[in-house]
Amino acid sequence: MTRFVGRVAIVTGGAGGIGEGIVRRLLAEGAVVAFCDVDAEKGGRLAAELGERAEFEQFDVADGVRLAAFIRDVAARHGRLDILCSNAGMSGRGTTLETDLAQWRRVMAVDVEAVFLGAQAAIPHLERSGRGAIVHTASTAGLGGYAGMVAYATAKGAVVNYTRSLALDCAPLGIRVNGVAPGLVETAMTGVHRSDPERRARMMGSIPLARAASPGEIAAAVAFLASDDASYITGVILPVDGGTLAAVRPGVSGNAAVRDQPCA
Repeated sequence: MTRFVGRVAIVTGGAGGIGEGIVRRLLAEGAVVAFCDVDAEKGGRLAAELGERAEFEQFDVADGVRLAAFIRDVAARHGRLDILCSNAGMSGRGTTLETDLAQWRRVMAVDVEAVFLGAQAAIPHLERSGRGAIVHTASTAGLGGYAGMVAYATAKGAVVNYTRSLALDCAPLGIRVNGVAPGLVETAMTGVHRSDPERRARMMGSIPLARAASPGEIAAAVAFLASDDASYITGVILPVDGGTLAAVRPGVSGNAAVRDQPCA
């Protein structure tokens, strides 16, 4: 497919996992993709592998000044910006009593503030594109309470409602804003949980399709929302979870297994 030929995209957290899947998918469909990540080694290696349409810069998205400069420089270098995929994120396990203020603030800075600051920097460039699109990586953890993941679930819940609010603000500018809500994905973040046979069996039992997603499957949903195929879709959070949320019913004991499932 060539849906993104001639377009320029930015992906945060693009050196591995879901972000790498998004970078690969947008490149495969013809885009120029600039991505950032905290992991200099992985990011540099990936950019070298993917070729001249892949551009990498190493920094922490919690540094809002650096993030804004990155977005500004990409748009200036290419004369346009068409797609922003705010994907960078971090997990945070712990109840309220187990989560200290430093951890809480760190999760919020990476998972929420960077999404806000990225949009703020990108909107003027996306408006000039004439068909700009923003896609946020949220999580099924942001669509309901998750035991033992208070910071992460709260942050992703904020991303969910920020996506909806931003879509309303951006509609008059011709910019569409949507998000994906992955369930269990085969990434390094969830590897420790998937490696435990008992826990893996419990997690798979809560997923109607009985398997985890690949990063490429999440990237396919992101690419759809960023493309003209979704030209009349904005303000949507698309669960990509193998049917997990469809199976949740009030009072059903299986819901506990859903809460035990680490996301993305």
